[in-house]
Amino acid sequence: MGSPLSPVLADLFMEEFEPTALFSADLKPSVWIRYVDDTFVVWPHSPQDLQLFLQHLNSQHNDIQFIMEKEQDGRIAFLDVEVSSLQDGTLSRTVYRKPTHTDRYLNNRSFHHSSIKASVNRTLVRRAYNICDQDHLKPELHHIFTALQRNGFKSRQIKTQDPRPLQTSGSPIPKVNPLGTLVLSPSPT
Repeated sequence: MGSPLSPVLADLFMEEFEPTALFSADLKPSVWIRYVDDTFVVWPHSPQDLQLFLQHLNSQHNDIQFIMEKEQDGRIAFLDVEVSSLQDGTLSRTVYRKPTHTDRYLNNRSFHHSSIKASVNRTLVRRAYNICDQDHLKPELHHIFTALQRNGFKSRQIKTQDPRPLQTSGSPIPKVNPLGTLVLSPSPT
């Protein structure tokens, strides 16, 4: 396990790194979204220019090298979000689960307090509402319902409505015709 300070230090470093690296780049991504040290980028320029941009990022600091993961079949995972590019140039979102994910959650027959068990349901539903677009929300809520049933929850206990209103923060991802999407992660050398 890394130091508990690692995410804070990574965030501080990237706060300083980003403006300098992006401002000095010849070509810029149309979308740059970062969480700690993971970055989601939409690149509207050529593949050759993308390689030059990656080289530019890697030339900014001797001890930090970015690695790049490109979309496969129009899809890429960023944190726990699977982003897909659509024919019209927009991006769709749904919950991403690693291939090893088992849908194993706190079993309802456990001796945990009922509020803890209810929070499993509430957290999964809020995540679905926060991540999924309209096309993916209903299938995700159905997935949550069946997963919780397999974990011993009775149908009447499972809630698939988020009582909080949806809050949209920031602006939506713009409609672009990207060459592709990628995830950049710095990896210490």
